[in-house]
Formats: sequence, C-alpha cells, structure tokens
Amino acid sequence: MQITDFTDAVPESLSLPRTSFELEKLIDDPSSDINDFSDVICLDAPLTSKLLRLANSTLYKRRGEIGTVSRAIQVIGVRPVYEMTLSTLASSAFNQLESEDINIDLFWKKSVFCALCAKYIAEATGVKDFERLFVSGLMKDLGELLVYISSPGVALLCNESTEAGELPWVAQEKIMGFTYADITHSLLKEWSLPYQITMPIKHFSQAPNLDINHDVKVLYLASRITVSEFNKSKFPFSEILDETVFSQIGLSADDIQDVTTLASEQTSDIIAILGGK
Repeated sequence: MQITDFTDAVPESLSLPRTSFELEKLIDDPSSDINDFSDVICLDAPLTSKLLRLANSTLYKRRGEIGTVSRAIQVIGVRPVYEMTLSTLASSAFNQLESEDINIDLFWKKSVFCALCAKYIAEATGVKDFERLFVSGLMKDLGELLVYISSPGVALLCNESTEAGELPWVAQEKIMGFTYADITHSLLKEWSLPYQITMPIKHFSQAPNLDINHDVKVLYLASRITVSEFNKSKFPFSEILDETVFSQIGLSADDIQDVTTLASEQTSDIIAILGGK
C-alpha cells in the first residue's frame, strides 16, 4: 500500500481553483500590492463572501468592522488573508467528496475544532499570525476522506482499531504503513500549499521525539485535544499527552481548558462560514 494509491485516486475535478495559484504568484511577487490581491479575490464572489465573514467572525473579534477585501487585507495582513483564503478554497473543494461510509458532519466538526484549538494554542503561546496553524489543523485529516472514498474497507479497519483503544495515527500507521496526515501532506504538496502549512501536518505526531519547531508542537496538542474531546472515555487528555511537549510551550491545564472551551463555542459558526456539511 502506497500513499500514491490514495492521492492518485483524487478525481480530476477535485483541485484548488485557479484563484489559489494566482494568489500564490502574487505572494511571491514583491511588486504586488493590496489592490492586486483584492482584485483576484473579488473575482470569486463566494470566496469574497466567506473571507469577509471570517474577517468579521470571532476569529478576529472585528464584527462588522470589515466591509471590503482590501480592508480585510489592510487589517489582517496579506499572508494571513492568503492563508485563510486557502482554508475556504480547500474546504469548498473537499466538500465535493461524498462517502456513505463516513459521517461527513462529524468529520468537519472535528476538523474545524482542531483548527480552532491550533489557533488558540498559537495565540496563548505568543504566535500572532495564527492563520497558518488554523489551516494546518483544518486540513490535517483530509487524507481520511480520500481513504474512505477509494478504500473504505481500509478506513473501517483503522476506525475499528481506534475504537479498540489505539490512537488514530497509531492505528493508521499499523494498518497502512502511513497516516491520514501523510496522505494529506502529499496532496497539499502537489497543490503547492506553503511549507509552513504542510510541514506541521507531516510531523505533528513526532513532536515528543524530535527537537522540532513550535508549530509542530501546537498541532500535536491540538490533535490530541480533538481526539480526547470527541472520545473522552477511551482517550482522556491526560493519558494521551506527552507532558514534555506541554511544558515546552508553557501551557497549563487551565490554558488547555480555555482552548477547549473557546474551540467548542465557535466550531458551529466557523463550519457555517466555511460551508462544511
């Protein structure tokens, strides 16, 4: 079994829209300005609507203050707007995927919850530009959808092992030889998403064993909060957390509870904006 067995099975119709590649070119062009970014985004009306709703959501605490894309870029910044644009474009692309074997509502709820945990852990540890970690958390398990679509029997085996008490990524590694996150990482690299988004997805489960950067540790914690939150009886947070990572980034148990509460409160609103099913 190879990762390409799943990434190669992605329908040709499923890809990031041209908008994402045009914005990427602008990011790499030092002569581009706010108007250039605004012009590209505004050509996509649904994207513009979602972006403005995100900019005025609890993510930024600016309800009603931002009325145009150019204003959003001025307030939030060029790269953060680009990264949040990627979250809306990728979510829209993957919402095309259907499988009767997976609970899509629950999948998106977990994904958005993880993204929000990553945001609030990032902020609690001094990271101001949380957007890249929000996108990493949101996209991390998109490989799960690909497995359910192309090889539902394999996905169900992974799920059965998790139900028996194995951590999801451990079960996936044992059954497939790699994880859902590895599949996601491979696909997002093909889509040319930025390294700072794809790298934490690749390495998050290795955080306790590697002298690795802060973003990986943030996603490590966000993923474990998510697993625990949605299956407390099998995976109490205190039992699936490596305290070394916890202490390295300077969070307390109270901080984690605050992160969990904020993410829980906002998940439904962000799902509604991103169009999750």
